[in-house]
Amino acid sequence: SGALTLWDALRTVPGVDVMTFRTSHGTVSIRGLNRSINSRTLVLVDGRSSMSATVDYSFWENLPVLTADIARIEVVEGPASALYGANAVNGVINIVTKKPEQVSGGLASFGVGERQNRVASLLYGRRQGRWGYKFGMAWQTGNSFENPDQRASQTLKGTGYLSYDVNEHTQLSLSGG
Repeated sequence: SGALTLWDALRTVPGVDVMTFRTSHGTVSIRGLNRSINSRTLVLVDGRSSMSATVDYSFWENLPVLTADIARIEVVEGPASALYGANAVNGVINIVTKKPEQVSGGLASFGVGERQNRVASLLYGRRQGRWGYKFGMAWQTGNSFENPDQRASQTLKGTGYLSYDVNEHTQLSLSGG
């Protein structure tokens, strides 16, 4: 899609509200109930909650996901608390990342935009026999809206994934970011 951030990738989804309230910081909600700290939309990464334990909120800019590593984004609109728990009042957003065999090699990207925004990412993944792995790094920097010559944010991310197929129906995996 050409999106530089996770919330930019969701801007065109009907029923999803994206709010950028500072340079390089955004928040996403469903059904028109957006606010700067939104705890009513459950955000999952590969089916696991990404909500911060201290403030019960997903910090979109710090999610351990590279935009190059996204396979698809699933959106469930409407109340889904009965299925997903307390934070799914407005809905659920599940970010599904690529499997190592979908990456199958390396990917490097670099982009520049207005206000000296820069984005760079590296992603490498592979499957060898029963083992699968992928590693990624991303860096993003942007200048402020008020003063385009002043740096407003800088983000560095790293992700890793390792899996082992025990048999046809069982897989052990370890991931982090």
